[in-house]
Amino acid sequence: LLSLIYYAIISLKVGIIMNFIRENIVKIITFIVILIVVILICSFLFKGKGMSKASTYTQMEENLKVAAEKYANENTKILPKDEKEQTKVNTDTLINSKYIKELHSIEDENVKCSGYVLINKNGDNYKYTPYLKCGKYYETTSLVDYIKKNETVVTSDDGLYQYNNKLIFRGENPNNLVKIDEGTYRIIEIEDDKIRLISTDRYKDRVTWDNRYNINEEKYVGINNFEKSRLKDYLKDAYNSDFFSDAERKFMVSYDLCIGKRNLDDESIDGVVECSNKYPDMKIGMLYASEYMRGSIDPNCTSTSDLSCTNYNFFDSISSDFDTLTAVADDTYQFYFVDDGVLDVKKTSSNFSFYPVINIDKNALYADGNGTEENPYTIR
Repeated sequence: LLSLIYYAIISLKVGIIMNFIRENIVKIITFIVILIVVILICSFLFKGKGMSKASTYTQMEENLKVAAEKYANENTKILPKDEKEQTKVNTDTLINSKYIKELHSIEDENVKCSGYVLINKNGDNYKYTPYLKCGKYYETTSLVDYIKKNETVVTSDDGLYQYNNKLIFRGENPNNLVKIDEGTYRIIEIEDDKIRLISTDRYKDRVTWDNRYNINEEKYVGINNFEKSRLKDYLKDAYNSDFFSDAERKFMVSYDLCIGKRNLDDESIDGVVECSNKYPDMKIGMLYASEYMRGSIDPNCTSTSDLSCTNYNFFDSISSDFDTLTAVADDTYQFYFVDDGVLDVKKTSSNFSFYPVINIDKNALYADGNGTEENPYTIR
């Protein structure tokens, strides 16, 4: 009797369940389909994230960097004393000191990765840049190396040109745009693996080149000696202003400004005169008198007074008017500015705003992009 009652109850439950299924079959099937789709999507996303070779190698570089930081913090004697020094810590040192395990290629566990971390001083902080090589499978690439490998040196049209011992970008729209955090820049030149950039945005404050009393002119028209100028102080202050983010400052390095004075009848565009005298260790500069003209590929742009220098010139996409760092040699109170593409002069006491020119770390690593407006270079 108990068995009959038990089976009756079971049969009743089964019947209820079957009725429920029959009445809600569409909802049940829909739920199952949605659940399967969600599972597949999540599986794909997590699989893609986990198997991305680029992100994994990037993580290996990050691990290498962290290991070097720990090593340097416990071996402080290796830290560079100033910005001109550089320390290299090899992977073997970090492995032997138990700061990191051996690194191997993702594609082939038998391929050992080697590398190093460069340590540079940047102000009061230190910058650690990891380099990794895993056989034929992966190698860390700097922005300089990427540009040299992927930008063909040309002799006509927009692009990268060999200019004396430099590589310079010329033309109306060469692939020379760089995005650093929220700041957008154009590459002016690459020299000794240093990258010179100009911001596409004007500095927020107006400044004067100098506004001191000039005894020769018997007026407050300023003195065009950069080493003692107001401009030098403004440029130093600009580095710590909110115009630049901490992320931008991380890549900026000190460099020597060309402060040679030009004669009024000098129409050269090679930059030799400007760089005949230099002021050391500055983070922010401005264009030199001749630089704007060198950006043009118009064959008629051969001197600083040629109106055609505005043609086919990427500087013109930023502005056709630039105040420069270059002073006049013929007097003590004037400096040069680019006015609609040609060189002119004004009093150093004049107010103006400027486009900051910076140098970024030659070891800045390539992250993405091809230098176009749609896809500018990014660094890490």
